[in-house]
Amino acid sequence: MAAPSHPGRFRPALSLTEDLPRGLDAAILQLESFDTRDILYTAYTEQSVSGRNIDITVCNADAHAIARNILLYTLALDLAGDGNPTAAQLWSIWNIYYTRCLREPDFNLLVSQLRKLVQLSESLQAWNSGPYGAVLRFRTQDSLSIVRGVWSIDVVNQSQISSDSTVADAGLAQSGPGHISKQRIAPGCAPLAAQMAEKVLSAVQHFGPLELAESEYGAGAAAPRQFDVIDASALSEECTLDLLLAAEPLLKDAPSSTLYTAGSYPLNDSNAFEALLNGRTTSISLLLGLLPAEYWTNARMISLTDQILMAWSDKASTDTKKVLSELRLSWKHTKYLVGQQLPVPLQTNVDGLVDLIRHIYLDLAEKSTSKKYYAPGTTAVLLKALARRAQIDPAELAERFLSALAQPPSQGDLEVFALEGLAIPPTLAQATGSQGDQHITGLNCASTVAKPADESSPEFTTTADFDPNHTGDIVTITERLNIVSDQGKQLLADRAPIEVRQSSLTTLDIIFYGKDRALWGKERALVLPMTYPVPILKDGSKTRIARTSGYIEITAPLAKPSITPSLLEDHDVLPTIIPTAGSHLPVPLNTPRVNLDRLPIINLDDKSYLGFISTLSSLMFSTRERHLREQTLGNPDATTPDVTPTTRLNFKESLFTLFMLSAGLQGGQTGLFALSEPRGGSGIHALIFVSAVRLDTASHHGVPVLDAAVLPFTRELLASQELVEFLVLLRTLECCTLTVDEKELALWKRALPALAERCRDWDHLPECEYVTTGSAPVSLRPGEPVLCSCGKGKLPDNFVGVPGWEDAAKHATRVAISPVYASPLVEELVAPELARGVAEEAEGRRGPRRVCRNCGKSEEEDEGVKLKNCARCLKVAYCSSACQKKDWKKHRMECEEAGGA
Repeated sequence: MAAPSHPGRFRPALSLTEDLPRGLDAAILQLESFDTRDILYTAYTEQSVSGRNIDITVCNADAHAIARNILLYTLALDLAGDGNPTAAQLWSIWNIYYTRCLREPDFNLLVSQLRKLVQLSESLQAWNSGPYGAVLRFRTQDSLSIVRGVWSIDVVNQSQISSDSTVADAGLAQSGPGHISKQRIAPGCAPLAAQMAEKVLSAVQHFGPLELAESEYGAGAAAPRQFDVIDASALSEECTLDLLLAAEPLLKDAPSSTLYTAGSYPLNDSNAFEALLNGRTTSISLLLGLLPAEYWTNARMISLTDQILMAWSDKASTDTKKVLSELRLSWKHTKYLVGQQLPVPLQTNVDGLVDLIRHIYLDLAEKSTSKKYYAPGTTAVLLKALARRAQIDPAELAERFLSALAQPPSQGDLEVFALEGLAIPPTLAQATGSQGDQHITGLNCASTVAKPADESSPEFTTTADFDPNHTGDIVTITERLNIVSDQGKQLLADRAPIEVRQSSLTTLDIIFYGKDRALWGKERALVLPMTYPVPILKDGSKTRIARTSGYIEITAPLAKPSITPSLLEDHDVLPTIIPTAGSHLPVPLNTPRVNLDRLPIINLDDKSYLGFISTLSSLMFSTRERHLREQTLGNPDATTPDVTPTTRLNFKESLFTLFMLSAGLQGGQTGLFALSEPRGGSGIHALIFVSAVRLDTASHHGVPVLDAAVLPFTRELLASQELVEFLVLLRTLECCTLTVDEKELALWKRALPALAERCRDWDHLPECEYVTTGSAPVSLRPGEPVLCSCGKGKLPDNFVGVPGWEDAAKHATRVAISPVYASPLVEELVAPELARGVAEEAEGRRGPRRVCRNCGKSEEEDEGVKLKNCARCLKVAYCSSACQKKDWKKHRMECEEAGGA
């Protein structure tokens, strides 16, 4: 068979379940997939650790792609049924799927299998009752008929090819291109949405309805109508807005539910995030309730290093705005990113929505000449989706929008709106000669804002405030808290002082103080949290206290990390939430799962081949963080506020040390690390034991992963004295102490649950501490458990070669530690000059850069820097005595006197 013309955009295979917790059954919808790599890799990674049922629905407008992929699956099922396959049998399937010219045995197998498939696919009932029907099911008779037609044609074609030669050209028609237009999306995606959720792109009307099989979607049928994962990464980024509109009704309402999109986006562009959705990403994502998880954490475990270095090779453009990267985004329900479901719908006003829709429509109309956009269809569906989310009458919103256009819409545009069940204003209908839409009469057009279901005042109301300059941007969020408790009402009546503090990115705490003036600012009488649907800023907010009416209202400006990345510095890097309903399984929001036992172990013996680990680890630091790092590490007195390292920077420094010492690339080599916070007087809080350095092959271009176990110290464990002997033995081993402050220690504790869930191959118990406390970590207090007890001791045999490990292993939990990178949606990952230097060094056009071992400064790139070698070993250099002193704890493990033994 022919090789595909769209080989996955040259990326490695990815697991479709990487964002789903182990043990949760998965319903997956894959759109326009031309290759089987992701499905096969998912099956590979799920082996032995899954504990779940997986149902994958594939929608593709290219019948040849479906026919080709099913051919591969059936060959694989036949091989699996025969027992242990030989290497020759596996290669035969590989050749049929990926090679155009086949050897005679492979050719004969292809023709035989095609004839078999044609015979089995005479009807939907015949297929489903056949040998493959239990695993591979067609959802419509039309799909089966079309695919059978492809198989039938190819049986004829292959039969006409002479088999006298040992080589035959046996290629089926190749798959179509991966970058497809809105019209190409319609037959593969939106008709399914139309049948399942009655939310459909209007462009789909031109293709006719999709008649789903009663046996699959009728009463009691097992086919899913909503999905845990929707993979649209094979589709063009030009259709991201269409994808969100079509996919949102099909995505299950759960914390782990994920929509994948992908595309080429500009690096080092502060407008990259807003450009995702036609320049209005902040506003649309807030209203639709979907957002890329990495944007609000500025953290991802997938490296773009290879793409960046390739872009800055000797043939690359020097225009940083034109440097593109292939970016796969994971869209999640916004309310779960916030941490809790909002108590009431988001309110807004019609005028603001009209401004937003008008800007989107004009942007789409401007680009519609390229035929990759469909302005009226996308606009109509967007209008209905926003009206539904804001509980505004769509008919009134449509009339207001159409009337607000500077030029009357064409009759074709109005017909598209009519197809979506939206009203046509009589004046516009007369101007275009249309008779209007008769089936929407009787709709109530009076409502302009969301109304509570009952007449009583809710405790909270949340309103999105649009820019008064009619830009269509949401600029502030207004929260009103109605004081309903007797204590709160009394404190308001007593004119008790009130303070507002920001306790998280999305929460403002309203703090009431008591009557005793001496205790104001110290003793709190009442604290009421006010949770917003997106991150906000306290700075610039306005507070209104209505003591007589009994409410407090705060209008806060939206936070925009892409403008000010430092907003996220002291907040969670790798958050984990515990759902309050459903499975209660912990859900890491931006930490993709890996099957550690399926990842290859990197051989650390020959250090000359391990430079990529150093590169991938050092490029964790964004350009902004690198500058801050140079200031703090190179400053002997980094105590002033302008050069104080952030908590996130310190966390990445600790990760960098873990990778360098585990691989033996800097400061000797060890797999034993102690997490210590000496300032609080509590000393060592946890030990980390690294078993191996593995390679995450699915992380686009490979990222190192530490296969490790963490042993947190609790009061209960230390009081038992069970590990006294073991800890004494550890003193004889080389151990690196990671000295952290109180804030970094808390950040580590909040990250550990995600790192443990990332590689979990065990089940949580009903009495899991995460569930009973409603929190992951279990506690941040010194001496109390951080991780739940469900994973203790669930480690492979002989995990580490440490004396007495058998006793300690009972209290340790396996974790998968990877470098944590910044998001290109938020800030610049690598400065152009640094990227070019690293690329030239990798290509051999420049010798290794001579830099300060501690802070990374070089004589070539940093003015006034003079490097001096270590006087003892002469192998490493420093820019100052302060840097040499700070690095000594690591360097002493490898420093040997020059010329000595």
